[in-house]
Amino acid sequence: MLGSKDQAEERPDADLRDRLHAMEAKVRKLREVRNNFSSDARSAAEQRNAVQAQYKEHREKVDLVLAEVKAIRTEVRMFKEKRNAIQDQIKSVIGQAKGRRGEKSEKKSATAEHAQLKRDVAQLENLYNTSANGSEERKGDDGKNQDYASSHSGACSGCRSF
Repeated sequence: MLGSKDQAEERPDADLRDRLHAMEAKVRKLREVRNNFSSDARSAAEQRNAVQAQYKEHREKVDLVLAEVKAIRTEVRMFKEKRNAIQDQIKSVIGQAKGRRGEKSEKKSATAEHAQLKRDVAQLENLYNTSANGSEERKGDDGKNQDYASSHSGACSGCRSF
């Protein structure tokens, strides 16, 4: 029975040893899994950092483009305001010109206006000459107009023709 005692004593140690080896193997596997997760986490973090760096670069480019677009839009707004102001001025000038056409009807230029004034002056001179000299002499009024007409030579600056 002595032999069986030794075997019985070795047996509990063997069970413990087997359990210990199994636990150590399990711990090794868990370490490997942990290390795999750690390496996966590191590679995921590196990828994340790379993506964030690309995002920052793209965001900077987008911000620059947006700033350019904003500058262009403000410039466009300024040009539109200038255009609208010029169009308003043109409309007012055209309106004034149309208003003048209604008043002057025939007078469209300075040359035409000058010609019209010359015709008006010539008509007035003709009217003055015929009414002051010719018609009064024929009527033979009280003689005052005849004396004035005969004594007046027309050399004064008011009667001189243009």
